[in-house]
Amino acid sequence: MWSSLARVLDPITADAAFFHDDQVVFNPRRAAGKSYEEDRASVVAQAIAALGERNVLIWQNHGLWTVGATVEAAAWRFIMFENAAAGQLMAEAVGGVVVPPTPGKTQDARAKAEISAWLSFLPLWDRMVREEPDLLD
Repeated sequence: MWSSLARVLDPITADAAFFHDDQVVFNPRRAAGKSYEEDRASVVAQAIAALGERNVLIWQNHGLWTVGATVEAAAWRFIMFENAAAGQLMAEAVGGVVVPPTPGKTQDARAKAEISAWLSFLPLWDRMVREEPDLLD
């Protein structure tokens, strides 16, 4: 649902602040006279280029792409982004939100965020394997 708003998350909570300066909104430009199916490779290339150094791509009216150095980091980003987006939608539904000033991320902060994303997913993975023993069959 968040992608229909065509905007990035505001850093209104600690979870949302994790994504500050690490997300981009994407609305593809299709070649004139071509359908999405005919222009799919070009659109995907545009999405990858738009993502650049960021880890979250908000594809307008389509959903999210998340990436990371590991599958675990990308999965955690997806789950946390969805939760942070739901939180912002709830906050906006009850009134205005206060967006604190947030500085951009340094390379050191980006590296720490990658490790944090990977580590944060591990307990969820352990729980999934424990609760769904046939997951790996």
